[in-house]
Amino acid sequence: MRQVNAAWEILSDPGKRAAWDGGHGLTGAGTPLAPTPAARSAPSQEWAEWPAERLPRRYAVYPPRPRPGERRRSDSPWLVGGLGSLILVGLLIVAGLVGLSSQRSLADRFEGFEGQEAFPELNRALAGTAIQVTFGVGGFEGYDLLEGGAPRSRFYPCENGTMGSREIQAAVDASRSSLTYAPASHAYTYTWKTDASWAGSCRELTFAFRDGSMRRALFDFRPGAT
Repeated sequence: MRQVNAAWEILSDPGKRAAWDGGHGLTGAGTPLAPTPAARSAPSQEWAEWPAERLPRRYAVYPPRPRPGERRRSDSPWLVGGLGSLILVGLLIVAGLVGLSSQRSLADRFEGFEGQEAFPELNRALAGTAIQVTFGVGGFEGYDLLEGGAPRSRFYPCENGTMGSREIQAAVDASRSSLTYAPASHAYTYTWKTDASWAGSCRELTFAFRDGSMRRALFDFRPGAT
């Protein structure tokens, strides 16, 4: 308690406080006190070896400006002209490819029938049933891609066709013919409602596209179940 009173007396007197800060021992409230020297750590070797100035990072953000009279490779007019020519040639090639793609007929883009053999092979089916003919042309071309809105069928001599698969085309439940498009598979499906009177004959199903091109498939109709 005496030391606390002595310290309070020294700190309250400005003269004694200045002497105390100067490192002199004093007596307060009858109790002598002496300041304890503060311990100072030796300077770290790590800081001693740190350079006075950090070296600037080369081209930290932008390359330095050229000196007067100095020319860089990017200043060459030949380089600029060459890059411009390459860009122009690339654009012309892309435009040409797009143009060629747009000039292809729908029959050229035809990706084949998914469940039928290609002409002139015969595909067996039951007369009077509805069968599905699925095909693709590289994407959606609208529902007017077929001339007249739907394919046409006509009699075809069976002997002029070649024997295809002996499997019977799967029948679906449909009362009339229709054309649909599936965005997930990018394919059209023509549901064809056949006639029972076609039993024992062959027919040619022709897909005539609006641009005048066409694709076709042959069907050999067998009597359906009664």
